[in-house]
Amino acid sequence: YVNLRYAVFDRVNLTGSWFVACNLEHARFENCVLWYVVFERCELNYESILRSSPAEKNIRRRLLRVLRIKVAALVEKEAADRILLLELQAEREHLRDAVRHASDYYKERYDAVDRVIAALKLAGHYVRFLVWGYGLYVSRLMLSATALLLLLSTLASRDTFTFNVAAENQVRGLSWAESFYFCT
Repeated sequence: YVNLRYAVFDRVNLTGSWFVACNLEHARFENCVLWYVVFERCELNYESILRSSPAEKNIRRRLLRVLRIKVAALVEKEAADRILLLELQAEREHLRDAVRHASDYYKERYDAVDRVIAALKLAGHYVRFLVWGYGLYVSRLMLSATALLLLLSTLASRDTFTFNVAAENQVRGLSWAESFYFCT
């Protein structure tokens, strides 16, 4: 176990470094290159690492995924949720840049088919974010469920649908209130 608790990494290129069983609890990473860095069984100063996260979206997303898995293993739910949102934001930005051919990197690596796939993945990200907030926002989930219930009730109450209601001898359409009741 290495104690680097108060170490200061200032403009250090740590590309591909592995920190194993280190105490980096109060360490500062200032303007460091953190490409493909792995922290294994380490105590970390997450804020400092997040401030030095790479500008490249795909590499930032990978670093954030490593940090999120580490934080989740330590059962720090709030920090894990925050890092998850940052990771998903980096992934959305990466997909958006792939769709738009934002730089030479994306022009070289993403042809028309890859751009369409990236656009579909990006649309899926936005739908998941808006509909249920990646499972982090219960209010969005409740709002989406309510909207779906109202939509189904409205569709069921249309005159084009007929139902055989129990205790009645005839087939008829439902009122909106009846359809709402039966949809729940």
